[in-house]
Amino acid sequence: GSWTKMSGTTFSASQGDLPWGVAAHGSDLYVVNCVTAPDGTRAVWKYTSSTTAWTDITDGHPFHQPQGIAVDSSGIVYVTDTGGGTVVKLPAAAVIDGADSWAVIGHAGWDGGAYFEQPIGIAVDSSNNLFVTDYTNAGGGPGEQYQGEVYELPNGSTSWLGSFGVTAGERATGIAVYGGNIYANFGTYMWVKPVDSVVPAVGRIRGSPSAFQLLYGMAIDS
Repeated sequence: GSWTKMSGTTFSASQGDLPWGVAAHGSDLYVVNCVTAPDGTRAVWKYTSSTTAWTDITDGHPFHQPQGIAVDSSGIVYVTDTGGGTVVKLPAAAVIDGADSWAVIGHAGWDGGAYFEQPIGIAVDSSNNLFVTDYTNAGGGPGEQYQGEVYELPNGSTSWLGSFGVTAGERATGIAVYGGNIYANFGTYMWVKPVDSVVPAVGRIRGSPSAFQLLYGMAIDS
């Protein structure tokens, strides 16, 4: 197949230096700009297809290095602020007036059942459960071996759940959820695990030895 440029979707230099994560909600697009301005602005943008206009929805929130973005079926926007170690959300009905309508739902360090150091990948399933990968999670203990983790925030809950159970030393990046399974990138492998399973990740997918050097983003169509 071939790539087709969507009319009106040009992301100009004035909007950001490094557009990174992207998510779709209906026919609208959401983009995070990994390299924000010094004051943290220009971090999150929404493209409205009906008007072909970009809107800055950063809303005064002090983002550091946002990388992942997801939107649930109700229109709530979720972002992983990798540089700040946090996970934040923007209500669907938020008024963008610079007063910072973003709420932190995953705090840096220990946050209930999760330890966020560098949250990066993010996805929502059909039930609006939220899933986040943490790139190099040391668990808060000095000398502990770094490894990626996957955490879940069930819809309607404020308590994070983990862990994915992949061998220590693998960095976690992209994530997607489909058909009752979690798919997550760890280093050169993609691991799969049933959403409701309490056992460690049960399978990994990889091509030939030279196929993948560092898996990063991931998406699954319907």
